[in-house]
Amino acid sequence: MTKEVLGAIQLLRLPFPNKAFVLSLIAAGGLTGLTLLAQSGSTPALGGVAFLRPTDLSVLSGDRIWLIARGGAASSVTLDGEEIAVSRPGPGAIEARVKAAPGLHSLTITSNGTTAEVRVFLKAAGVEPPAGWSEYKVHPPGTACNMCHVPNGDRWALRGGTASTSCYACHPKDQLAGKHDNALQGLPASHSFDNLVRCQACHDPHGSTAKALLKATGPIRCALCHGR
Repeated sequence: MTKEVLGAIQLLRLPFPNKAFVLSLIAAGGLTGLTLLAQSGSTPALGGVAFLRPTDLSVLSGDRIWLIARGGAASSVTLDGEEIAVSRPGPGAIEARVKAAPGLHSLTITSNGTTAEVRVFLKAAGVEPPAGWSEYKVHPPGTACNMCHVPNGDRWALRGGTASTSCYACHPKDQLAGKHDNALQGLPASHSFDNLVRCQACHDPHGSTAKALLKATGPIRCALCHGR
């Protein structure tokens, strides 16, 4: 299975209304929507519960899985079917760092009958991940949730007020503008850095398996905004 197909599977799990557009991309590559949906399983639930870190089909380093999820007070998290202890750093936020052996693992989060799942692989010498899986890069590296978030009543708010303003606390805006201007050369003027001010429209602030922490690559990345 190609990375493009895996990316499309993950996109179908997002709250993206025009899934027909995504399926048309897959059909162009020789896969039917039925096959794609059959491969996608039951993972990410829309709405109430979801894993923010790691993403599905991630390859992880070390002997621990650092997970961040969204769920209510009654949510339970399992690793390979066994419930694990979690911390709740803020409203609706769930975090855990759990030790695990090298190889394949399944994480699930369940609340009020709704379940989300991600599959991860802990790499080790002599143990190869499945084909098509990619190394997950944590962002921001080695820090606590409260670096970017702060409780605000019953919700977990951003310290900077908006995602982009929060990003500028560590990534100076002028430096980001220069990097994006180079990367966006050849695209319409509507895709300038000043117009694409919502960093999280393209990037995943908790981490990604893609270059530059992108949520998706190729035409799938375009589908995050276009065709809605």
